[in-house]
Amino acid sequence: MLNQGQLRTLPRPFDLVGVVREAVEFFQPLARAKSLTLTLAGGADEPLPANVDPDRMFQVMSNLLANAIKFTPSGRRHSS
Repeated sequence: MLNQGQLRTLPRPFDLVGVVREAVEFFQPLARAKSLTLTLAGGADEPLPANVDPDRMFQVMSNLLANAIKFTPSGRRHSS
């Protein structure tokens, strides 16, 4: 039984890159509206197996991307 305020997760095998790609695609219109380019790089073409809850992972990625777009006034950042 869960206590109040606890979150139930359902970990299962899935492709982590696929969930990240889905989140990036979801936020493309918001990024374009601010004249930002949102890209996924660094092995984005290869699956990355993981055993976590894909719904929670999408939620985490959504929060990160929404904040990145919200707090990026213009320009672009590159990681080396």
